[in-house]
Amino acid sequence: MLFALLLVGCGKQSQTLSELKSEYVTIDDSIRVHYKIWNESVGSDAKTICFVHGFGCDMNTWEKQFEAFRDGKDLQLVFIDLPGYGLSDKPHVEYTFDFFAHAIDEVLNINSIKDAVFVGHSLGTPVCRQTLMTTGHKGALVDVDGVYCFYDGTETPEYVEAVNQFGHAFDGDNCREVITARNTPICGFEHNATPY
Repeated sequence: MLFALLLVGCGKQSQTLSELKSEYVTIDDSIRVHYKIWNESVGSDAKTICFVHGFGCDMNTWEKQFEAFRDGKDLQLVFIDLPGYGLSDKPHVEYTFDFFAHAIDEVLNINSIKDAVFVGHSLGTPVCRQTLMTTGHKGALVDVDGVYCFYDGTETPEYVEAVNQFGHAFDGDNCREVITARNTPICGFEHNATPY
């Protein structure tokens, strides 16, 4: 009877993203990056979708996408908390696109994932783009309300001003209201920004 109960428990599939086992990879000798993988035991011909959240969010942004894709037998789903977000470490370093791309690169490398469809929300879009441009990973990029996705590396005065205006929206006493105002449904899923 106990053996039968164990078999039933072992066969239980996660029904929500939060039920998936948390895993970590360490980058730069001490920074832990939190991630979760669904269906990691699929064959070598499986398609991988790597989900990267936006500013003020974490991997839980993708709960509805997990529910939509979890039944795909030949799909492997990867969800990452970028450094500084969610359950990943929050080191006092410069948070650049290269730094974020390095974290994604290490998560994929430790899991022997070479190619993926990268789905980036907001800030996650240029992070995914940087991953494709600067690492050995190949794949496609899906932009969900992405920001600065056509930035070519040229810091024109217009670009610098646009970045500064975006950044200054979070300055001062009304920061909580600005972030809360961004907590709206976007493209059919909840943008789970956490007011600080």
